[in-house]
Amino acid sequence: MFILDGKVLQIDLPFTHGELQYPATWLRTSSPEEKEAIGIIEIAEKIRPDDRFYWVDAENNGVPKDIGSLQAQWTQQIDQTAYSMLQPTDWYVVRKMEANVAIPAEVSGLRSNVRAYANTAKASISNVTVVDDLISVVTTLNWPQS
Repeated sequence: MFILDGKVLQIDLPFTHGELQYPATWLRTSSPEEKEAIGIIEIAEKIRPDDRFYWVDAENNGVPKDIGSLQAQWTQQIDQTAYSMLQPTDWYVVRKMEANVAIPAEVSGLRSNVRAYANTAKASISNVTVVDDLISVVTTLNWPQS
């Protein structure tokens, strides 16, 4: 965010300072030295914490949610994702049980990989002790595709 004379300047909007009119592109194209020369200060905007993991107030301050509750929620999400990935191939298992027709190796392999990955992901989730570590686990999930 850019401030000049106590006023916030909007990116991509022209502004006037003194008797000079600055074009809409000036804030994007000018150097920090050029901005400083006319009195513009830049204030880093506070990034809103991820509200899946933090209670966030109006000032974008975040308080971590309860780690136990988050672990339960994300473990349930892992189970749901695994279910969704396995469900389209469930008919192979039913066919095997009812008609003794073999499950194709690639289908069987995928199903095994999905179950193994889900177990590994849930173990990783249960091993974290702080929210930032949980964020790292759940934002780097890479489910098997085949």
